[in-house]
Amino acid sequence: MKKETTALVVALHMLMASTVFAADTGATTATSPTAAATTAIAPSTTSTGADTTSTTNTAANTATTTTNNTSTTPTSTTSTATTPSATTTSTPTDSASPTSSTSSTTSTTPQSSTTTTPSPTTPTVSDVPVGDQQQWYDTINSKYQQIVQLRQQDQALQNQLKDQNEKNKEAAKTRFSPLTDAEKSQIQQARAANKQLIDGQVKPLQEQIKSLNEQIKGLRDQGKGAIQAGDARGENVPEIVALREQINALKKQIADIEGQRKTNMSAVQPLLDKQKQASALWKSVHDQVAPLREQQKGLWEQAKAQHQTLDASWKNFWSAVNSGNLSGASAALDQVISVKTQIIAYKQQILTLKQQVNSIYTSNAPSTATSTDPTSSSLQP
Repeated sequence: MKKETTALVVALHMLMASTVFAADTGATTATSPTAAATTAIAPSTTSTGADTTSTTNTAANTATTTTNNTSTTPTSTTSTATTPSATTTSTPTDSASPTSSTSSTTSTTPQSSTTTTPSPTTPTVSDVPVGDQQQWYDTINSKYQQIVQLRQQDQALQNQLKDQNEKNKEAAKTRFSPLTDAEKSQIQQARAANKQLIDGQVKPLQEQIKSLNEQIKGLRDQGKGAIQAGDARGENVPEIVALREQINALKKQIADIEGQRKTNMSAVQPLLDKQKQASALWKSVHDQVAPLREQQKGLWEQAKAQHQTLDASWKNFWSAVNSGNLSGASAALDQVISVKTQIIAYKQQILTLKQQVNSIYTSNAPSTATSTDPTSSSLQP
């Protein structure tokens, strides 16, 4: 949008600063490529014996006349003669078609006529009377003010879209996890306490059980060898029984620890149930929101395509400015206004859809009933 402001200001200054809007009552030389006014120069040259050259412009006597988009350019006729002396004298005439005559034996007389008539549907600056040029400027400036207002409206709409996005994110976060930070902390503490029980107590006990099982396996291997050697008591039954009793005691300790883990999690189970219900509700809400998001996506694609048209309109405007085409510049600004208005309309529809999404979030708010908050002392590591 800043680019648009700069473009318009520069373009208007270009039009005002050039001869486009100059109140020149005499012959006008157009600076634009499409200017129709021309300055006629009709010299008449005569060769004499002196080393002096004189040129007289007869533009004042044969000025170009432009009326109702019709230009008349006088015919320029030049007659050149060459004599032994290198002196040339130009003598103008006051006729509509000036003619140059010489007394030389060798004479060359080329004749050229040029007439330029601009299109009546695309007036250029030089075609417009000085009094009407201000009207053109006022028209373009008025359209510029419209574009400024549209730009401000677009910026305000962008801010609304941004704010609505933040509201929707917060609402979605609440629907997905309706737990407060304190409740989330309680769940984390319970899980941390259980992890400490596993790492600090359960795993060491499991390592001891593994070691005892390896000892039992070794005793059995020894017993098999003794039996094969004829020793009836080679099974080492008493030693194996003692090891099994130790293993059972260790397993009982692990069972007690598992009981403590369940107690820790049961203290926060209402919070876990609340989170589970919110997840199920979120799935239902998502099914309602998904079609609205698809519509938003389609509108964004259409707005994106309009931006390409907007860029092309600005290029047309600059092309018209550079060529001094007032009606072309005005028409290009009309196109800019039209496209900009359409883009704003798309964004307004997108904002409406986002507001509908927020309404769905708030109308499907989960239950706010709170459970008994467990204290940190109830979590036993």
